[in-house]
Amino acid sequence: MKIYSIGADYKACKTFTLPMSAVLLAYKNQIPMKQLLDFPKHNLALSDVWKRMHANFESISGITQSETIPDITTWVAGTLVLSEKAKQLLTCLEGHGEYLPINTPDGEYWIFNCLEVLPADENRSKRTVEQEQVLDVEKIEFSEDVVKNTCIFKTNYDGFRSTFCSGTLREEISKNQLSGLTFNTSLGSPNYV
Repeated sequence: MKIYSIGADYKACKTFTLPMSAVLLAYKNQIPMKQLLDFPKHNLALSDVWKRMHANFESISGITQSETIPDITTWVAGTLVLSEKAKQLLTCLEGHGEYLPINTPDGEYWIFNCLEVLPADENRSKRTVEQEQVLDVEKIEFSEDVVKNTCIFKTNYDGFRSTFCSGTLREEISKNQLSGLTFNTSLGSPNYV
């Protein structure tokens, strides 16, 4: 089974911008700041406290080559940002996370907070760890038995730096012609640009 690291297509689409400072200010009295700052790493569900927030899509100077608003993109590690259309079409995401509503000038969007954490196959993966911090991931692989029933997940093996998906999610995105993501088969390091 093919596994991909998910990235935003910064060249073809605008990027989703929701400053973490806005999130920290909105929820500082409900969730400890350290946990909130790294909510994907702590696998923290936010739907019980989440209030609809406002965000934008912006071009990255010198990188973004179009004014296209993505159907689906990324925000922070462990999250996707979906248009209403993408949310309705990508049914395989159900049960692997939660949807958090967002208002943008381009309509209603949803942050998908992935809550599915799967272990890497440590016998076939290689990383550098110092003082309990993942410094580098040279190679990461997953057992087919572990990933066969999920379309999206994250792992503590890379310090929760990436969001991964199976071919099922990639095929659904392609079939429905949803713009905004890249898929990298080199899982050793995040695909930032």
